[in-house]
Amino acid sequence: MVEMPPYRALITVDAEKFSATSDIGMPAVRDSIRSVMRSALTDVGLEWDTDVERCDDTGDGVIITLTDERVHLLVDAVHYLNRELRKRTLRFDGPPLRLRAAVHCGPIDPEEGSGTAKIEVCRISDSDLGREVLKATASRVALLVSDQVFRTAVRQGYAETVEEGMFHRVDAPIKNGTLTVWVHVPANDWRPAATASAADSAATPEPTSPIAPPPPQRTGQVHIGSVSGPSVVAETFNGGINHTTNSDIVHGHKGDNVYGDKQVGGA
Repeated sequence: MVEMPPYRALITVDAEKFSATSDIGMPAVRDSIRSVMRSALTDVGLEWDTDVERCDDTGDGVIITLTDERVHLLVDAVHYLNRELRKRTLRFDGPPLRLRAAVHCGPIDPEEGSGTAKIEVCRISDSDLGREVLKATASRVALLVSDQVFRTAVRQGYAETVEEGMFHRVDAPIKNGTLTVWVHVPANDWRPAATASAADSAATPEPTSPIAPPPPQRTGQVHIGSVSGPSVVAETFNGGINHTTNSDIVHGHKGDNVYGDKQVGGA
């Protein structure tokens, strides 16, 4: 019977625009990544020399392996990592760094350090989603965690620096498929485009049809004089009407519609 390898917690970090770094500058970037990762893990109570089982170089970053029960500490470490990168920028301490970080867990071979979980965590970090998030945020780090890590470490409250509502769920296309991941940035200034569009629509009132102005009032005029003929059809007249036995006399300040045989005389 084949035994399943032990579960392990994994975090990988990759430097933004690493390919644009010169060959001479690449060793300094790699050293800086290891340095800030050491500091971030120390801030959450982990010791590099005793708690880190493996640290594998990926060319533009590292993959760190710890025992599975420490996966929540890797989520927390990202906030300290962002703080460390900000301090380095302010101090001009080494090359400026912005990192994509991904946290996952799964069976990992203790000898070879291999496993599907390691392949997946690298694909999450290196996905177009990770690049887009880091490009769009003011944070120095963009964190993507697998659905398994979110449900066990974040939703259950074990991660102390973040809350469930600080993450956005995204079905991220990766090589050979799609993975559900949860995205968080310390600046809290990013959300999926679909969510943003829905929020914008809710915030923007529906355009309303313009109300047509009422038709202009047409006011008849009374001219002093006499009108004779078989019939008169007139507009509404401003004036009062006093009835007599022979004719209607129009004068004053009220109106009436005049139809039929009328005699209109001045006052």
